[in-house]
Amino acid sequence: ITQTSPTIGLSALMDKVLLVVEAEKTSRDMVKRGYRELVGARADVALVLNKTRSYGPNWLESGS
Repeated sequence: ITQTSPTIGLSALMDKVLLVVEAEKTSRDMVKRGYRELVGARADVALVLNKTRSYGPNWLESGS
C-alpha cells in the first residue's frame, strides 16, 4: 500500500480485502500502518501470512 495507490479508495467498495504479509520480510510497523489505513477507509480486512517456515523438528509437526 503506497500513498498513491488506489487500494485505499477502492477497499471500502470490496466485500473483503486480503492484506498479504510475507513472513520474516515485512516489518510489523508496516503491517500495522497498512492495516490501520484500510480499516480507516471502512474496509473489511483479513490478514494472510505467506511464506512461513517452521524451525522445529519434522517429527513434531507430523504428529507421529
